[in-house]
Amino acid sequence: AEDEGFLRGLEPDLLRQKDGELGQLLATAGVVQRVVEDIVVPGPAWSVGAHHNNPVTMPAALYAYSPGTKTREEAEIKANIRFCAAFGSARFQYLMDLARLGFVFPSCEMLMKGLERIK
Repeated sequence: AEDEGFLRGLEPDLLRQKDGELGQLLATAGVVQRVVEDIVVPGPAWSVGAHHNNPVTMPAALYAYSPGTKTREEAEIKANIRFCAAFGSARFQYLMDLARLGFVFPSCEMLMKGLERIK
């Protein structure tokens, strides 16, 4: 959906970060990443790429996966390609995926049950 908007020259959603300084955004993302991981599977910090089977907070999922926070380089590339033309120096405010965590489900039906759980 975002790619379609980009191809048609549409501006991104107005949802954005309050702070536009990339270093601060990445620091906050690191804190958020740890908090979310601890909610999903309490205990020690996850390593990047970690899988945790049968997460109790999402019983329909086979496992939770943490790709870790976006690196500075990844964030700069995405912000420059996706948002620089429209927002210039404010481009980092539009990065919404600096902290990331995923769930893997065994089927579409179980995915739908998982989505219902987080509504």
